[in-house]
Amino acid sequence: MGSLKVFDSQGRAMYPAGASDENQMQRYFDQDILAIGPKNDKYKIEAYLKVKTSERNEQVSIRYIGDTLDTLFADCRAAIRTQLVENRGWTIREPYGNGPGKLTWLTIWEGIGEANANKTPDDLYADSEFGLGLNREERSLLQSIVREENGTVRITASDYDVIAKALSQYLTTGNTIVVSRERHSPPEYADIHLSVSSDQWENFTLHDETRETLERLKEQRREELRQESFSDLAETIASLKELNADKSAVKDRLSTALADTYNGLRVMENSEIRELRQRARTERAGQSTASKNRLIASLKERPKLLMLPILLVAIVLGAIFLIGFGGLPFFDGNSGSDNPDVPSASFSITNVTVEPSEAEVGDEININVTVKNGGEDAGNATVLLHREESLENDNTTPEIEPDDTKQVDFSVEPLTRPQNYSVRIENDSSTEREIQVGLDGNITVSDSIAGSNLPATSNLQTAKSAARKSDRARQWTIGQFTSRVTIDRDS
Repeated sequence: MGSLKVFDSQGRAMYPAGASDENQMQRYFDQDILAIGPKNDKYKIEAYLKVKTSERNEQVSIRYIGDTLDTLFADCRAAIRTQLVENRGWTIREPYGNGPGKLTWLTIWEGIGEANANKTPDDLYADSEFGLGLNREERSLLQSIVREENGTVRITASDYDVIAKALSQYLTTGNTIVVSRERHSPPEYADIHLSVSSDQWENFTLHDETRETLERLKEQRREELRQESFSDLAETIASLKELNADKSAVKDRLSTALADTYNGLRVMENSEIRELRQRARTERAGQSTASKNRLIASLKERPKLLMLPILLVAIVLGAIFLIGFGGLPFFDGNSGSDNPDVPSASFSITNVTVEPSEAEVGDEININVTVKNGGEDAGNATVLLHREESLENDNTTPEIEPDDTKQVDFSVEPLTRPQNYSVRIENDSSTEREIQVGLDGNITVSDSIAGSNLPATSNLQTAKSAARKSDRARQWTIGQFTSRVTIDRDS
Protein backbone atom coordinates (compact mmCIF):
# COMPACT_ATOMS: atom_id res chain seq x y z
CA MET A 1 0.00 0.00 0.00
CA GLY A 2 1.29 3.45 -0.87
CA SER A 3 1.72 6.44 1.43
CA LEU A 4 -0.02 9.83 1.08
CA LYS A 5 1.01 13.19 2.57
CA VAL A 6 -0.60 16.65 2.27
CA PHE A 7 1.11 20.06 2.80
CA ASP A 8 -0.19 23.64 2.83
CA SER A 9 1.26 26.53 0.80
CA GLN A 10 4.00 27.09 3.42
CA GLY A 11 5.18 23.48 3.35
CA ARG A 12 3.54 22.64 6.72
CA ALA A 13 2.25 19.08 7.03
CA MET A 14 -1.58 18.83 7.09
CA TYR A 15 -1.93 15.06 6.79
CA PRO A 16 -1.28 12.59 8.32
CA ALA A 17 -0.98 13.66 11.93
CA GLY A 18 2.62 13.84 13.11
CA ALA A 19 4.09 14.21 9.60
CA SER A 20 7.11 16.50 9.26
CA ASP A 21 6.99 19.87 7.53
CA GLU A 22 8.87 20.11 4.23
CA ASN A 23 9.72 23.56 2.85
CA GLN A 24 10.53 22.26 -0.65
CA MET A 25 6.86 21.42 -1.15
CA GLN A 26 6.19 25.17 -1.47
CA ARG A 27 7.49 25.02 -5.08
CA TYR A 28 4.14 23.61 -6.21
CA PHE A 29 2.64 27.01 -5.50
CA ASP A 30 5.11 29.22 -7.35
CA GLN A 31 6.82 27.11 -10.05
CA ASP A 32 6.09 23.41 -10.47
CA ILE A 33 2.65 21.87 -10.92
CA LEU A 34 3.29 18.14 -11.02
CA ALA A 35 6.30 15.80 -10.85
CA ILE A 36 6.51 12.05 -11.45
CA GLY A 37 9.57 9.83 -11.13
CA PRO A 38 11.32 6.87 -9.54
CA LYS A 39 12.06 7.01 -5.79
CA ASN A 40 14.21 4.25 -4.18
CA ASP A 41 12.67 1.36 -6.13
CA LYS A 42 9.27 2.98 -5.76
CA TYR A 43 7.45 5.70 -7.70
CA LYS A 44 6.56 9.19 -6.51
CA ILE A 45 3.91 11.73 -7.48
CA GLU A 46 4.06 15.31 -6.19
CA ALA A 47 1.35 17.72 -7.35
CA TYR A 48 -0.63 20.90 -6.76
CA LEU A 49 -4.28 20.26 -5.83
CA LYS A 50 -7.36 22.29 -4.90
CA VAL A 51 -9.50 20.89 -2.06
CA LYS A 52 -12.23 21.93 0.34
CA THR A 53 -11.63 20.82 3.88
CA SER A 54 -14.27 20.67 6.59
CA GLU A 55 -13.43 24.31 7.37
CA ARG A 56 -12.56 26.16 4.10
CA ASN A 57 -11.21 25.99 0.57
CA GLU A 58 -7.52 25.19 0.44
CA GLN A 59 -4.70 24.98 -2.09
CA VAL A 60 -2.43 22.10 -1.11
CA SER A 61 0.40 19.99 -2.43
CA ILE A 62 0.34 16.22 -2.17
CA ARG A 63 2.99 13.50 -2.25
CA TYR A 64 2.09 9.93 -3.03
CA ILE A 65 4.66 7.09 -3.09
CA GLY A 66 3.45 3.87 -4.66
CA ASP A 67 4.83 0.40 -5.26
CA THR A 68 3.57 -0.31 -8.78
CA LEU A 69 4.15 1.85 -11.84
CA ASP A 70 1.31 0.43 -13.93
CA THR A 71 -1.34 1.46 -11.39
CA LEU A 72 0.40 4.54 -9.97
CA PHE A 73 -2.33 7.04 -10.95
CA ALA A 74 -5.16 4.68 -9.94
CA ASP A 75 -3.55 3.89 -6.56
CA CYS A 76 -3.00 7.60 -5.88
CA ARG A 77 -6.64 8.32 -6.76
CA ALA A 78 -7.83 5.54 -4.45
CA ALA A 79 -5.69 6.85 -1.56
CA ILE A 80 -7.09 10.40 -1.95
CA ARG A 81 -10.66 9.13 -2.12
CA THR A 82 -10.33 6.85 0.90
CA GLN A 83 -8.09 8.92 3.22
CA LEU A 84 -9.19 12.47 2.40
CA VAL A 85 -12.71 12.34 0.95
CA GLU A 86 -14.26 9.43 2.85
CA ASN A 87 -12.31 9.54 6.14
CA ARG A 88 -11.88 13.32 6.54
CA GLY A 89 -14.82 14.66 4.57
CA TRP A 90 -12.75 16.69 2.11
CA THR A 91 -13.89 17.55 -1.39
CA ILE A 92 -11.61 17.65 -4.44
CA ARG A 93 -12.40 20.91 -6.26
CA GLU A 94 -12.44 21.04 -10.04
CA PRO A 95 -10.48 24.07 -11.28
CA TYR A 96 -11.85 26.42 -13.88
CA GLY A 97 -10.20 27.32 -17.18
CA ASN A 98 -6.60 26.39 -17.84
CA GLY A 99 -5.44 26.85 -14.25
CA PRO A 100 -2.54 24.85 -12.75
CA GLY A 101 -4.79 22.60 -10.67
CA LYS A 102 -6.40 21.26 -13.82
CA LEU A 103 -3.49 18.92 -14.65
CA THR A 104 -3.74 17.03 -11.34
CA TRP A 105 -7.52 16.85 -11.72
CA LEU A 106 -7.22 15.38 -15.22
CA THR A 107 -4.39 12.92 -14.62
CA ILE A 108 -5.13 11.68 -11.09
CA TRP A 109 -8.77 12.34 -10.38
CA GLU A 110 -10.17 11.60 -13.86
CA GLY A 111 -7.37 9.33 -15.14
CA ILE A 112 -7.33 10.78 -18.65
CA GLY A 113 -3.75 9.74 -19.39
CA GLU A 114 -4.29 6.09 -18.47
CA ALA A 115 -5.62 5.39 -21.97
CA ASN A 116 -2.15 6.09 -23.40
CA ALA A 117 -0.25 3.97 -20.88
CA ASN A 118 0.81 1.51 -23.59
CA LYS A 119 2.49 4.23 -25.65
CA THR A 120 6.07 5.54 -25.38
CA PRO A 121 7.69 8.98 -25.72
CA ASP A 122 8.79 7.94 -29.20
CA ASP A 123 5.12 7.85 -30.24
CA LEU A 124 4.75 11.44 -29.06
CA TYR A 125 7.93 12.53 -30.84
CA ALA A 126 6.92 10.89 -34.14
CA ASP A 127 3.26 11.96 -34.27
CA SER A 128 3.10 14.81 -36.80
CA GLU A 129 -0.50 15.77 -35.94
CA PHE A 130 -0.61 15.50 -32.17
CA GLY A 131 3.10 15.36 -31.26
CA LEU A 132 6.41 16.84 -32.39
CA GLY A 133 6.63 15.25 -35.85
CA LEU A 134 10.35 14.39 -35.58
CA ASN A 135 12.15 12.05 -37.96
CA ARG A 136 13.89 8.86 -36.81
CA GLU A 137 17.31 10.48 -36.36
CA GLU A 138 15.87 13.37 -34.33
CA ARG A 139 13.86 11.00 -32.13
CA SER A 140 16.95 8.93 -31.39
CA LEU A 141 19.01 12.01 -30.56
CA LEU A 142 16.28 13.44 -28.36
CA GLN A 143 16.30 10.27 -26.28
CA SER A 144 20.11 10.46 -26.09
CA ILE A 145 19.98 13.97 -24.63
CA VAL A 146 18.51 12.46 -21.48
CA ARG A 147 20.23 9.09 -21.61
CA GLU A 148 23.80 10.10 -22.55
CA GLU A 149 24.16 13.83 -21.87
CA ASN A 150 22.28 13.90 -18.55
CA GLY A 151 20.31 16.82 -19.89
CA THR A 152 16.72 17.93 -19.84
CA VAL A 153 14.34 17.71 -22.77
CA ARG A 154 12.05 20.71 -22.61
CA ILE A 155 8.72 20.38 -24.40
CA THR A 156 6.06 23.09 -24.50
CA ALA A 157 2.36 22.29 -24.89
CA SER A 158 -0.66 24.47 -25.57
CA ASP A 159 -2.72 23.46 -22.52
CA TYR A 160 -2.99 20.99 -19.63
CA ASP A 161 -5.40 18.69 -21.50
CA VAL A 162 -2.68 18.01 -24.09
CA ILE A 163 -0.07 17.24 -21.41
CA ALA A 164 -2.46 15.00 -19.44
CA LYS A 165 -2.98 12.77 -22.49
CA ALA A 166 0.77 12.31 -23.04
CA LEU A 167 2.08 12.21 -19.47
CA SER A 168 1.63 8.46 -18.94
CA GLN A 169 3.77 7.77 -22.02
CA TYR A 170 6.86 8.69 -19.98
CA LEU A 171 6.15 6.49 -16.97
CA THR A 172 8.00 3.43 -18.34
CA THR A 173 11.16 5.36 -19.27
CA GLY A 174 12.55 5.62 -15.75
CA ASN A 175 12.93 9.39 -16.22
CA THR A 176 11.69 12.12 -13.94
CA ILE A 177 9.00 14.29 -15.54
CA VAL A 178 8.25 17.78 -14.23
CA VAL A 179 5.46 20.03 -15.46
CA SER A 180 5.69 23.75 -14.74
CA ARG A 181 4.05 27.00 -15.73
CA GLU A 182 5.19 28.89 -18.81
CA ARG A 183 8.74 30.36 -18.82
CA HIS A 184 9.83 28.46 -15.70
CA SER A 185 13.19 26.75 -15.85
CA PRO A 186 13.20 23.02 -15.15
CA PRO A 187 14.42 21.90 -11.72
CA GLU A 188 17.72 20.06 -11.48
CA TYR A 189 16.11 16.66 -10.98
CA ALA A 190 13.94 16.86 -14.13
CA ASP A 191 14.98 14.80 -17.16
CA ILE A 192 11.85 15.55 -19.18
CA HIS A 193 10.34 18.98 -18.58
CA LEU A 194 6.93 20.00 -19.92
CA SER A 195 5.56 23.52 -19.69
CA VAL A 196 2.32 25.21 -20.73
CA SER A 197 2.15 28.13 -23.19
CA SER A 198 -1.16 29.92 -23.69
CA ASP A 199 -0.18 31.64 -26.96
CA GLN A 200 0.83 28.55 -28.94
CA TRP A 201 -0.90 27.00 -31.95
CA GLU A 202 0.75 23.57 -32.00
CA ASN A 203 -0.02 20.84 -29.50
CA PHE A 204 3.66 20.25 -28.73
CA THR A 205 6.86 22.08 -29.67
CA LEU A 206 10.48 21.74 -28.60
CA HIS A 207 11.84 24.52 -26.46
CA ASP A 208 14.56 26.58 -28.20
CA GLU A 209 17.13 25.28 -25.73
CA THR A 210 16.36 21.65 -26.57
CA ARG A 211 16.16 22.44 -30.29
CA GLU A 212 19.68 23.94 -30.23
CA THR A 213 21.02 20.89 -28.41
CA LEU A 214 19.29 18.62 -30.91
CA GLU A 215 20.78 20.47 -33.91
CA ARG A 216 24.26 20.30 -32.35
CA LEU A 217 23.97 16.54 -31.85
CA LYS A 218 22.67 16.09 -35.42
CA GLU A 219 25.70 17.87 -36.87
CA GLN A 220 28.00 15.90 -34.58
CA ARG A 221 26.49 12.61 -35.75
CA ARG A 222 26.70 13.66 -39.42
CA GLU A 223 30.40 14.44 -39.00
CA GLU A 224 30.97 11.01 -37.43
CA LEU A 225 29.17 9.37 -40.35
CA ARG A 226 31.22 11.39 -42.84
CA GLN A 227 34.46 10.25 -41.26
CA GLU A 228 33.26 6.64 -41.23
CA SER A 229 32.33 6.91 -44.92
CA PHE A 230 35.76 8.31 -45.83
CA SER A 231 37.39 5.46 -43.93
CA ASP A 232 35.18 2.90 -45.69
CA LEU A 233 36.03 4.46 -49.06
CA ALA A 234 39.77 4.25 -48.39
CA GLU A 235 39.45 0.62 -47.27
CA THR A 236 37.42 -0.25 -50.37
CA ILE A 237 40.00 1.25 -52.73
CA ALA A 238 42.80 -0.53 -50.84
CA SER A 239 40.91 -3.82 -51.21
CA LEU A 240 40.52 -3.25 -54.96
CA LYS A 241 44.26 -2.70 -55.24
CA GLU A 242 45.01 -5.90 -53.34
CA LEU A 243 42.68 -7.75 -55.70
CA ASN A 244 44.56 -6.32 -58.71
CA ALA A 245 41.41 -4.69 -60.02
CA ASP A 246 41.85 -3.08 -63.45
CA LYS A 247 42.65 0.62 -63.11
CA SER A 248 40.35 1.56 -65.98
CA ALA A 249 37.45 -0.28 -64.36
CA VAL A 250 38.10 1.40 -61.02
CA LYS A 251 38.27 4.80 -62.73
CA ASP A 252 35.02 4.17 -64.64
CA ARG A 253 33.17 3.06 -61.49
CA LEU A 254 34.42 6.03 -59.50
CA SER A 255 33.57 8.43 -62.33
CA THR A 256 30.05 7.00 -62.57
CA ALA A 257 29.54 7.25 -58.81
CA LEU A 258 30.78 10.86 -58.77
CA ALA A 259 28.59 11.82 -61.73
CA ASP A 260 25.52 10.41 -59.95
CA THR A 261 26.21 12.14 -56.64
CA TYR A 262 28.78 14.95 -56.90
CA ASN A 263 28.19 16.83 -60.12
CA GLY A 264 31.38 18.51 -61.29
CA LEU A 265 33.83 16.09 -59.64
CA ARG A 266 35.76 13.65 -61.82
CA VAL A 267 38.65 11.20 -61.67
CA MET A 268 41.78 12.23 -63.60
CA GLU A 269 44.93 10.27 -64.34
CA ASN A 270 48.39 11.79 -64.04
CA SER A 271 48.77 11.90 -67.82
CA GLU A 272 45.60 14.01 -68.11
CA ILE A 273 46.86 16.38 -65.43
CA ARG A 274 50.19 16.80 -67.24
CA GLU A 275 48.37 17.44 -70.51
CA LEU A 276 46.22 20.14 -68.89
CA ARG A 277 49.30 21.81 -67.41
CA GLN A 278 51.07 21.77 -70.76
CA ARG A 279 48.01 23.24 -72.43
CA ALA A 280 47.89 26.02 -69.83
CA ARG A 281 51.57 26.79 -70.45
CA THR A 282 50.97 26.91 -74.18
CA GLU A 283 48.06 29.31 -73.72
CA ARG A 284 50.17 31.54 -71.48
CA ALA A 285 52.96 31.48 -74.06
CA GLY A 286 50.46 32.49 -76.76
CA GLN A 287 49.23 35.35 -74.62
CA SER A 288 52.83 36.44 -74.11
CA THR A 289 53.49 36.37 -77.88
CA ALA A 290 50.35 38.42 -78.51
CA SER A 291 51.56 40.92 -75.90
CA LYS A 292 54.91 41.15 -77.69
CA ASN A 293 53.21 41.77 -81.03
CA ARG A 294 51.11 44.54 -79.52
CA LEU A 295 54.26 46.09 -78.04
CA ILE A 296 56.06 45.96 -81.41
CA ALA A 297 53.05 47.49 -83.15
CA SER A 298 52.90 50.29 -80.60
CA LEU A 299 56.61 51.00 -81.09
CA LYS A 300 56.08 51.20 -84.85
CA GLU A 301 53.26 53.68 -84.35
CA ARG A 302 55.23 55.86 -81.92
CA PRO A 303 57.41 57.60 -84.59
CA LYS A 304 54.25 58.63 -86.44
CA LEU A 305 52.84 60.11 -83.26
CA LEU A 306 56.09 61.98 -82.59
CA MET A 307 56.12 63.59 -86.06
CA LEU A 308 53.32 66.01 -85.16
CA PRO A 309 55.15 67.86 -82.31
CA ILE A 310 58.34 67.92 -84.44
CA LEU A 311 56.47 69.58 -87.30
CA LEU A 312 54.95 72.09 -84.91
CA VAL A 313 58.40 72.92 -83.51
CA ALA A 314 59.74 73.40 -87.07
CA ILE A 315 56.89 75.75 -87.92
CA VAL A 316 57.50 77.80 -84.77
CA LEU A 317 61.24 78.02 -85.46
CA GLY A 318 60.56 79.10 -89.05
CA ALA A 319 58.24 81.83 -87.80
CA ILE A 320 60.91 83.03 -85.41
CA PHE A 321 63.47 83.35 -88.16
CA LEU A 322 60.97 85.18 -90.36
CA ILE A 323 59.96 87.63 -87.68
CA GLY A 324 63.50 88.16 -86.47
CA PHE A 325 65.44 87.54 -83.34
CA GLY A 326 63.28 90.04 -81.42
CA GLY A 327 60.59 87.41 -81.04
CA LEU A 328 62.86 84.97 -79.25
CA PRO A 329 62.19 86.26 -75.69
CA PHE A 330 58.61 85.03 -76.02
CA PHE A 331 59.76 81.38 -76.23
CA ASP A 332 61.33 79.07 -73.67
CA GLY A 333 64.77 77.94 -74.73
CA ASN A 334 63.73 74.31 -74.11
CA SER A 335 60.90 74.50 -76.59
CA GLY A 336 63.18 73.65 -79.49
CA SER A 337 64.52 70.45 -77.91
CA ASP A 338 63.93 67.41 -80.02
CA ASN A 339 64.68 65.01 -77.10
CA PRO A 340 61.88 65.63 -74.56
CA ASP A 341 62.20 63.81 -71.22
CA VAL A 342 59.39 61.22 -71.58
CA PRO A 343 58.71 59.26 -68.36
CA SER A 344 58.67 55.49 -68.80
CA ALA A 345 58.36 52.26 -66.82
CA SER A 346 61.53 50.64 -65.50
CA PHE A 347 61.48 47.09 -64.21
CA SER A 348 63.73 45.06 -61.92
CA ILE A 349 63.59 41.68 -60.19
CA THR A 350 63.50 42.17 -56.44
CA ASN A 351 63.00 38.62 -55.22
CA VAL A 352 63.05 35.02 -56.46
CA THR A 353 61.70 32.12 -54.39
CA VAL A 354 61.72 28.42 -55.25
CA GLU A 355 59.47 25.67 -53.90
CA PRO A 356 60.39 23.13 -52.65
CA SER A 357 63.67 24.14 -51.05
CA GLU A 358 65.27 20.75 -51.80
CA ALA A 359 64.43 18.71 -54.91
CA GLU A 360 64.58 15.05 -55.76
CA VAL A 361 64.22 13.16 -59.02
CA GLY A 362 60.62 13.46 -60.24
CA ASP A 363 59.88 16.65 -58.24
CA GLU A 364 58.16 19.57 -59.93
CA ILE A 365 59.70 22.97 -59.08
CA ASN A 366 57.73 26.22 -58.78
CA ILE A 367 59.72 29.44 -59.38
CA ASN A 368 58.14 32.68 -58.15
CA VAL A 369 59.58 35.98 -59.45
CA THR A 370 58.74 39.38 -57.92
CA VAL A 371 59.01 42.30 -60.37
CA LYS A 372 59.11 45.97 -59.31
CA ASN A 373 58.34 49.01 -61.45
CA GLY A 374 60.90 51.70 -60.56
CA GLY A 375 59.84 54.06 -63.34
CA GLU A 376 57.32 56.86 -63.50
CA ASP A 377 54.71 55.20 -65.70
CA ALA A 378 52.63 52.03 -65.26
CA GLY A 379 53.49 49.14 -67.55
CA ASN A 380 53.80 45.38 -68.11
CA ALA A 381 57.02 43.38 -67.80
CA THR A 382 57.77 40.12 -69.59
CA VAL A 383 59.90 37.69 -67.57
CA LEU A 384 61.91 35.04 -69.44
CA LEU A 385 62.76 31.62 -67.96
CA HIS A 386 65.78 29.83 -69.48
CA ARG A 387 66.91 26.28 -68.79
CA GLU A 388 70.65 26.06 -69.43
CA GLU A 389 70.85 28.26 -72.58
CA SER A 390 67.38 27.54 -74.01
CA LEU A 391 64.24 29.59 -73.51
CA GLU A 392 61.90 27.45 -71.40
CA ASN A 393 58.94 29.80 -70.91
CA ASP A 394 57.93 33.44 -70.54
CA ASN A 395 55.25 35.17 -68.54
CA THR A 396 53.95 38.72 -68.63
CA THR A 397 52.92 40.51 -65.45
CA PRO A 398 49.66 42.38 -65.03
CA GLU A 399 50.07 46.17 -65.30
CA ILE A 400 52.38 47.40 -62.52
CA GLU A 401 51.96 50.88 -61.08
CA PRO A 402 55.08 52.98 -60.26
CA ASP A 403 56.84 51.74 -57.07
CA ASP A 404 54.53 48.69 -57.01
CA THR A 405 55.37 44.98 -57.44
CA LYS A 406 53.71 41.98 -59.08
CA GLN A 407 54.59 38.29 -59.04
CA VAL A 408 54.82 35.86 -61.96
CA ASP A 409 55.05 32.10 -61.45
CA PHE A 410 56.70 29.33 -63.46
CA SER A 411 56.17 25.58 -63.05
CA VAL A 412 59.12 23.43 -64.13
CA GLU A 413 58.63 19.87 -65.35
CA PRO A 414 59.65 17.05 -62.95
CA LEU A 415 63.44 16.89 -62.63
CA THR A 416 65.46 14.09 -64.20
CA ARG A 417 68.91 15.49 -63.42
CA PRO A 418 70.58 18.57 -61.89
CA GLN A 419 69.63 21.71 -63.81
CA ASN A 420 70.57 25.39 -64.03
CA TYR A 421 67.79 27.88 -64.70
CA SER A 422 67.76 31.66 -65.03
CA VAL A 423 65.11 34.36 -65.04
CA ARG A 424 65.37 37.94 -66.31
CA ILE A 425 63.33 40.82 -67.62
CA GLU A 426 63.01 40.72 -71.41
CA ASN A 427 65.65 42.90 -73.13
CA ASP A 428 67.47 43.55 -69.84
CA SER A 429 70.25 41.07 -69.05
CA SER A 430 71.28 43.05 -65.96
CA THR A 431 68.20 41.69 -64.14
CA GLU A 432 69.18 38.06 -64.61
CA ARG A 433 69.00 35.67 -61.63
CA GLU A 434 70.31 32.10 -61.68
CA ILE A 435 68.63 29.11 -60.04
CA GLN A 436 70.91 26.12 -59.49
CA VAL A 437 69.66 22.64 -58.61
CA GLY A 438 72.74 20.90 -57.17
CA LEU A 439 73.75 17.28 -57.14
CA ASP A 440 72.61 16.94 -53.54
CA GLY A 441 69.17 18.34 -54.32
CA ASN A 442 69.84 21.77 -52.75
CA ILE A 443 68.50 24.78 -54.65
CA THR A 444 70.19 28.20 -54.66
CA VAL A 445 69.35 31.49 -56.28
CA SER A 446 72.08 33.99 -57.22
CA ASP A 447 72.55 37.26 -59.08
CA SER A 448 74.41 36.14 -62.20
CA ILE A 449 75.97 39.59 -62.72
CA ALA A 450 77.17 40.34 -59.21
CA GLY A 451 77.77 36.70 -58.35
CA SER A 452 76.22 37.01 -54.87
CA ASN A 453 74.07 34.21 -53.54
CA LEU A 454 70.47 35.06 -52.76
CA PRO A 455 68.49 32.43 -50.79
CA ALA A 456 65.40 31.10 -52.54
CA THR A 457 63.76 30.65 -49.15
CA SER A 458 64.90 31.35 -45.61
CA ASN A 459 66.16 27.80 -44.94
CA LEU A 460 68.10 27.18 -48.17
CA GLN A 461 71.84 26.70 -48.29
CA THR A 462 73.85 29.24 -50.25
CA ALA A 463 75.84 28.15 -53.28
CA LYS A 464 79.07 28.63 -51.32
CA SER A 465 78.09 26.36 -48.42
CA ALA A 466 76.70 23.81 -50.89
CA ALA A 467 80.03 23.78 -52.73
CA ARG A 468 81.92 23.16 -49.48
CA LYS A 469 79.72 20.16 -48.80
CA SER A 470 80.46 18.79 -52.27
CA ASP A 471 84.09 17.86 -51.55
CA ARG A 472 83.23 14.19 -51.90
CA ALA A 473 81.57 12.31 -54.71
CA ARG A 474 77.81 12.84 -54.96
CA GLN A 475 75.26 10.60 -56.62
CA TRP A 476 72.09 11.56 -58.45
CA THR A 477 69.87 8.62 -59.23
CA ILE A 478 67.79 8.88 -62.37
CA GLY A 479 65.37 6.11 -63.28
CA GLN A 480 67.34 2.87 -63.48
CA PHE A 481 70.93 4.25 -63.65
CA THR A 482 73.19 6.44 -61.49
CA SER A 483 75.53 9.19 -62.65
CA ARG A 484 78.51 9.89 -60.38
CA VAL A 485 80.13 13.30 -60.34
CA THR A 486 83.17 14.35 -58.33
CA ILE A 487 83.56 18.01 -57.37
CA ASP A 488 86.93 19.36 -56.21
CA ARG A 489 87.04 21.30 -52.96
CA ASP A 490 88.40 24.39 -54.70
CA SER A 491 85.96 24.41 -57.59
